[in-house]
Amino acid sequence: MSLRTRMMLLVNGLSLLLILVVAAAMILLAGARARTEADARVTELGRGVARIAQESLLAGDDLLLFGYLKFLMKDNPELEAASVERAGHTTRFGRTDDDLLFKDLIATSKSGSSRVRLGFSRKALHERVRKAQGELVGWILGVAALALMLGAAGSLWLSRLLSGPIAALSAAADEIGKGNLDASVEPRSRDELGNLAEKFNLMVSRLREHMRFKEELLSTLSHELNTPLGGLKGCIEYLQDPGAAAHDPAEAEKQDAYRTMLDTVRQMQTSMENALSLFKLNTQPLSPTHCSLSTVVGDVLRLLGPTARSNGVELHGPGEDKVFLTADREMLRRIAINLVSNAVKYTPPGGSVRVRILELGGRVHLSVADTGPGVRDEDREKIFTRFYRSVGTDGRARRIPGSGLGLAIAKQAVDLHGGKIWVDSKVGKGSIFHVMLPKEKKP
Repeated sequence: MSLRTRMMLLVNGLSLLLILVVAAAMILLAGARARTEADARVTELGRGVARIAQESLLAGDDLLLFGYLKFLMKDNPELEAASVERAGHTTRFGRTDDDLLFKDLIATSKSGSSRVRLGFSRKALHERVRKAQGELVGWILGVAALALMLGAAGSLWLSRLLSGPIAALSAAADEIGKGNLDASVEPRSRDELGNLAEKFNLMVSRLREHMRFKEELLSTLSHELNTPLGGLKGCIEYLQDPGAAAHDPAEAEKQDAYRTMLDTVRQMQTSMENALSLFKLNTQPLSPTHCSLSTVVGDVLRLLGPTARSNGVELHGPGEDKVFLTADREMLRRIAINLVSNAVKYTPPGGSVRVRILELGGRVHLSVADTGPGVRDEDREKIFTRFYRSVGTDGRARRIPGSGLGLAIAKQAVDLHGGKIWVDSKVGKGSIFHVMLPKEKKP
């Protein structure tokens, strides 16, 4: 549930709770007031009857009191019964059951006394209270509906006011997470949220400066180190003479040292290329073009062919069928290089590496199978993280040349294309690395 929705529910819930509390209090007060008015009315009627009874005694005219009681019962429906007791004789008016509220009055004079009992309908008195409460409830419901509408509009405005800047910050953070360091947030106010937006923009600006410095430093170091490494590699290749080692043991030892030096130089070059590729994947956007994955893989196999032959590994390509897709060609090349070179490194002499490409509807499936030692189940996800080394049967990390970045680079490139990469493997039975890519990837 979004912050805006939670805020609206909270404000509306508090408004509704406040309205219910106020409404309940007003209804209770209205009931109490109606009951007080009913009691006052009963008391007032009793006073009037007592006064007329006194006058009736003084005048010696009982009809005066009887007429007045009939008049009251006709004019006041809640007065349903009355009785007058005088000189041992009782005169009753209306019904005489017990479901009444009785009020007794005594009138006295020199000529005697009379006792008047008034019977009020409990139902009529309660109905008067309910009527007063009902009128108030109708008025409260109208006011409550209006208050809820105003509260909903106010909560919507408040939620937009508070959640809008937060949503903008979240969107900018997502863009930065995707590598777009040009994202920024416009401060909309001078309060804490506006201050947060300004600090966020300042942080992004500093990140851009650090990334620019990092890129320049890495590019400079790569260039400065690749140049002497290339010269050193050429010199070692020039000094190598495999034919001379057959006649001179000392020369054979020297040639072995040359091979070790050449392998070390190649490993350093690979590590630098992987580090630079990983950095570029984080900073450079995709540049999709319509290209042939078969051609890209073929170029990679020709590039790695000499290395595979020197390791005693057979390379099998995907065939001559062309499979096209829209993707970043350089990233496709980097995916293929890392998967194939990784398979060659882990395949022992006499083994093989086979590459296949299939079209599956709107997707393209690339697989690289090797006959290496395989990957343990618990390592299948970890091998795609940076610098991770899989563990051999002895429980130790395998001593394989490389930086441990190849599969991480391949996974990052696949993720940027909206694809998926995984491995099927059994220990001692080899591995098959799978890559599934969409055929269309828009810039």
